[in-house]
Amino acid sequence: MFILSLLQLVPVVLAVHHVPRHPKRADAHTGDKEFSFYDVGLGACGGTNVDSDFVVAINVAQWDGGANCNKEIIITYNGKEANAKVVDQCMGCLVFGLDLSPSLFDFFADEDLGRIHGEWSFADSTPEQSSTTSKATSTTATTSSVTSKIQASASTSKTTTVSTARMSSSVSAVSTSVTSSAAVPTSSHDAGPQNLAMFNSAVFNLLRLVVQRVDAKP
Repeated sequence: MFILSLLQLVPVVLAVHHVPRHPKRADAHTGDKEFSFYDVGLGACGGTNVDSDFVVAINVAQWDGGANCNKEIIITYNGKEANAKVVDQCMGCLVFGLDLSPSLFDFFADEDLGRIHGEWSFADSTPEQSSTTSKATSTTATTSSVTSKIQASASTSKTTTVSTARMSSSVSAVSTSVTSSAAVPTSSHDAGPQNLAMFNSAVFNLLRLVVQRVDAKP
């Protein structure tokens, strides 16, 4: 009967084997994510590691059914930074918390502290952020280029319109002058020499107006 009771306890022990193996002591804070340490061995990701490996067990919430297995993470604490790999899940860790291998914990602090608080992120999250920033910058540059082209086009159109208006005004003025100058009053008593003199005067006035218009152009 005693042996049977022991056998019934085995699954329970195996189910909770990954719990931080040390009592909680005074916390050391340089961030808001809690780090503890554990005895490394066969991990939930299927591989076996030793205490000297820089590996971690991730909290159940971010375990995500094993979706984050073997992902690289970056851990920072008290001015120190290290890369580690997710190899297990931590049943007793808080949300965003990690259980570190002994050597990894020792890299940051003395094990006598029990638990420390720092920061961590997935290593592949930084390139994604950089890519997004690059795309935003590229979009801004494209928008600026299009705006410049539109402004240049509007400026050219305005200049062309003004030039056309000036040319039309000049032609109209010359045409009016020609008409006025060339008009010869008729009389019942036409005189050949008088008409010739008036015609010459009209031509002279026309040429003078043309010269003035040419000189007046900007």
